[in-house]
Amino acid sequence: MEITVFFEPENVFIERLNSFKNVLYFGDYIRANDKDQIDTINLEDHYELFVISSNELSGVNNHVMENIGRLIERIQVIYSFRHIYINNPTKTTLKTLKSTFKLEISEPYILHSVSEEKLVKIESEFDDFLIGQITAKKKIIRNLLKLLIRTNNKPLVLMLYGNPGIGKTETAKFLAKQLNEGEIVREQMSMVHGEESLKYFKSTHHSEHSFSKKLLNRTSNIILLDEFARSPSYIQDSFLQMFDEGVYEDNNYSVDIRKSVIICTSNFLTEDDMKKNIDNALLSRFDALIKYEDFNDDEKELIIKLSINGIKKTISEKYASMVDWEKLQCFLIYNVKGLTNMRHIKGIIEEAVADEVLRKLKK
Repeated sequence: MEITVFFEPENVFIERLNSFKNVLYFGDYIRANDKDQIDTINLEDHYELFVISSNELSGVNNHVMENIGRLIERIQVIYSFRHIYINNPTKTTLKTLKSTFKLEISEPYILHSVSEEKLVKIESEFDDFLIGQITAKKKIIRNLLKLLIRTNNKPLVLMLYGNPGIGKTETAKFLAKQLNEGEIVREQMSMVHGEESLKYFKSTHHSEHSFSKKLLNRTSNIILLDEFARSPSYIQDSFLQMFDEGVYEDNNYSVDIRKSVIICTSNFLTEDDMKKNIDNALLSRFDALIKYEDFNDDEKELIIKLSINGIKKTISEKYASMVDWEKLQCFLIYNVKGLTNMRHIKGIIEEAVADEVLRKLKK
């Protein structure tokens, strides 16, 4: 009996199972032996592969977890499978299995996000995606290059700071799209507080939803921590090893995130403000603190034009025909100094369009 342990996203692991015809899942076995569900699952006499995934282990109690080795031996006697695949076991489960079986541990699944070709593409398309922020964009490209030239596996950790609505979060989304095809890992850190958040980031029990599980199953190597400086210090401490070594560790998992790009954002306007809210030991692990400047009037005018064109495409032709778009654009450009950021501009345009449509409907 060969037992192989994998540490990889669930979707990657599922693809790995496609080469097997007859697979018994741990969860199906447990349900088939549950008195309340015994008639819902019919097990066959023989299986080629036995599979245990982290999702299935989340639903079992501590007694099963503590006796997982003996349970596997008992199931193998019944079904005679030659191979066992285990994906993302907890640290405790892995320790228990090692004491019972000889395991083959597969290399961790590493998402390689940066290449020379991708960097060239980012630089050529950055200006089309994000208006302004010339200095910030240059610093980001320069720092992304570090992932190519470094000999260690440290992740790239960036802090993008400045007023809201000027492109910080949009930058992270743009990089995720350019560097990976997967969905960005995003946490709103300003919402983090209390016991539930502590459980989420420390993962005290294997059945709990946790940040570590989210990282294990990520399909993108871009990790976005919005408003990081607003999170409490006892949560920020969880990221020391992650920022420094590319390992996120809680009570249940040790997640390999080497070569990843970690983007933190903050609405603070100065580095001094961040130093007051982030411990120096953690702040020193950032590769760069990059300031996003407020838009000048020329940049806001361009945002107005692009936003109007975008909104025109998203509403039905019936209502679009009710709006004098040229008049609206001229009005906004004339009052450009009163507009602050992208969200403000788009909100004003949408309100003006709604008012104009309503006025026409009343006639």
